[in-house]
Amino acid sequence: MLRIMLGLFLILVSQTNILAMVPNCRFDLEDYVDQSWVRKLENPKSVFNLFDRPPELRSLEILQMQRKDMGYDSVRIAIILRQIPDRIPKRWSRNNVQSVKAIIMTLHIAGRIERAFKKALPISKANISMEIEPETIPQTLFFKITSETGDELFSMRDSLVRIERFVPYEW
Repeated sequence: MLRIMLGLFLILVSQTNILAMVPNCRFDLEDYVDQSWVRKLENPKSVFNLFDRPPELRSLEILQMQRKDMGYDSVRIAIILRQIPDRIPKRWSRNNVQSVKAIIMTLHIAGRIERAFKKALPISKANISMEIEPETIPQTLFFKITSETGDELFSMRDSLVRIERFVPYEW
């Protein structure tokens, strides 16, 4: 009986919008159901500091990937987002950045690598997907990068994903 009650409690907690409990929270993630990848980040607010509507994770260019072994797999992936941000951070303005044509988003992913990149970087026209793995407690992600033809290029299980930083991209 205790196991059933604990299971129901964990399901209830996992379905609760924690951000709705944060005071002075400027956005409601319910408005972004079509951009549900943001919900799966450890730090979703970082996206809304730049964008009113989160960018799609389609036809991206992956610039670099850095892997570290820390007792678990840890990967940093730098991605070019072509969507122009709605707001330029003050720290960019201090560095004389007046307009932005694209930005680099660096993701930090911790988990277990299932498939590593076999192609040389950079890779253009890649798609990113993040799917919740309901059988894990706490719930974790299956993070996957595919080519535009649907071939799997990289994947990680039991993942935690956070945005490490956004920087302006000049080409």
